[in-house]
Amino acid sequence: KKKLSKRDNATSLLFYQEKNYSSLAILNFLLRMGWGSQQDNNQPLTLPQMIDIFQKGKMRNSPSNFDLDKLNWYQKKISSQPIIKD
Repeated sequence: KKKLSKRDNATSLLFYQEKNYSSLAILNFLLRMGWGSQQDNNQPLTLPQMIDIFQKGKMRNSPSNFDLDKLNWYQKKISSQPIIKD
């Protein structure tokens, strides 16, 4: 875990997209990094679930640290999920 620095190249979302992190993994990570969701932290959320959390004000304020292990965990969980087509 570390604090983010604007002098660190790894603070750009583009950096992680170029490293092939999924958008959903990045969104899950950011949702929980700075604000800390009151939802279960053990499963990745879908985009509609994330929108619901923001719209209903289910967020709380908490200090944030950048935990690359947690981002990698979300990436692994999301990558292993089957793709569901509507």
